[in-house]
Amino acid sequence: MQHIYNIVIVAIINNNDMESTIKINKNIFDESMAIAKQKGVDLSNLVESYLSNLIRRNKDKSKNEDLPEVISSLLGAGEPLDGDDINGRKAYSKYLTEKYK
Repeated sequence: MQHIYNIVIVAIINNNDMESTIKINKNIFDESMAIAKQKGVDLSNLVESYLSNLIRRNKDKSKNEDLPEVISSLLGAGEPLDGDDINGRKAYSKYLTEKYK
């Protein structure tokens, strides 16, 4: 038999209480508590951090929806270029200079 916890989430924003109940598997809850303890934070902070990252990734993904999947997968790969080296020519020139010294 699978054990399920009902967890009540209460958010207080501008003196207005917002409450939501979620159901979570006992094993997931227990492991989450262990991770929170290991990181030295409470479960609320751990969940908030995860949800913040999830929202940020979702926003980043929606920005890149018009790009092909193969291009999106390469974003962030490699070293960042200087702000004035938009197309990478300075970086490539520097690479060639170093290579053929």
